[in-house]
Amino acid sequence: MNPIPLIKNIGPLIKAPANASRLFETIDEALRQPIGEIQLAASSEHEYIFNLAFKISQIRYDLNYCTSNMFHLKESKDYFERLLPKLARFNSFIEIGCGQGEFIGYLKGLGFDAVGFDPVLKQSTNYLFSQLWTLSNERDLIPTIDSLNTLYIMRCVLPHIPEPYSFLDSIFEQHPNAGVLIEFQRRDWIEQNKVWPQISHDHVNIFSEGDFKHRYSVLASGIFSNSEWSYILLTKGSSRLRVELMNINDKFEKIFKTREEELAHLNEIDRPIAIYGAAGKGIVFGYTLIDAGFYNVCAIDADKNRQGRYMDSSGIRVLGSEEAIKNLPKNAIIAVMNPNHLGYVSEYYNQKFDVACIGQLTKIIN
Repeated sequence: MNPIPLIKNIGPLIKAPANASRLFETIDEALRQPIGEIQLAASSEHEYIFNLAFKISQIRYDLNYCTSNMFHLKESKDYFERLLPKLARFNSFIEIGCGQGEFIGYLKGLGFDAVGFDPVLKQSTNYLFSQLWTLSNERDLIPTIDSLNTLYIMRCVLPHIPEPYSFLDSIFEQHPNAGVLIEFQRRDWIEQNKVWPQISHDHVNIFSEGDFKHRYSVLASGIFSNSEWSYILLTKGSSRLRVELMNINDKFEKIFKTREEELAHLNEIDRPIAIYGAAGKGIVFGYTLIDAGFYNVCAIDADKNRQGRYMDSSGIRVLGSEEAIKNLPKNAIIAVMNPNHLGYVSEYYNQKFDVACIGQLTKIIN
């Protein structure tokens, strides 16, 4: 009989938008979206941190889901080209969660046989399928694929999948010679920078590079985008590790403390807030502010696909940079969601507004 897994809660139970990647044309629609709960936990069966309160019934994959991130796409292309010598054994590629097919287009440009699956896809083709990937869908839609030589690509997808080890195992059980290339935002980077809005309901798993090495064969791995992201190339493994809870990294307790301190400080200085970055972290941060009683809040994003729309659950409107400079009050704070963006945001806005990053907001003075 297998022993009952031990589970340790990390931090308090908090509320957040159930979906942290959706933007809406109207504020009313934005405010009608489901609110999820987050209770981070660690288990003796897993090496990763996960959201014990995750509810898959609240997840919405629709055309409001905003997948565009050209900077991330460029970073993925850069490391992928360095990885090509290790991919010679694979002659077909399946991207699970392909967005609008940008990376598939890149692969096809390199001459590869590539297809993509994503329910948020706006336009299907004979190699882009607007539905969730499953082994059954794969067999039905691409029956000619050479499953013995397939590389499955998941760019920021595995963090959204409950029981990720079981998901990977199902691929390797069906296709023992396949490979899987995964990307994820590193737990270590989140901890080091105290990026608390990265903790979201729909990112049900938070990974570190070592979370896979005891269960799978790691052919290659690396860190990119100023240490924010990691990629790992996996093939089937056989070993299993039972994790001792005392060895689970609990630095997230300090992240939740930073969350409390920053909200208290922003409340004390009582100034208008502009959130720089209207993707996942910004959506979580915006809802947290509104839920805590803040009212003078907007968002800024350089991506025109996000501008003029309203953030999930908070209804915060997203401005472009020129509109922000023209309309923000002089005492507004620019709160940057990603430490990697702090430099150029400061250079652009610092002559007019105070600029600070998540994890460092208490440095702003009244």
